[in-house]
Amino acid sequence: MVLRLHGDTFSVVFHVSPGDGPVLVVLDELPGYAVRVDTDRDPKGIMCVMAMKHEVLRAVDMTQGSRPAAAGAPVSHIV
Repeated sequence: MVLRLHGDTFSVVFHVSPGDGPVLVVLDELPGYAVRVDTDRDPKGIMCVMAMKHEVLRAVDMTQGSRPAAAGAPVSHIV
């Protein structure tokens, strides 16, 4: 399963199950390209990516209960 968090000008995409895999940031201004942010060697960068994934999953769980978000949900959805 993959989660996509879509903002006004960007998307963040990462695996939910299994939990390992790339964390990608896609900018609307750079169609066809993605920046992988989970390979940062700086411990602070690694902690930021882990914290972001944790908070996004917690927010989805709070808004959706135990069921996955519906396709087409305005903020995020699980594919």
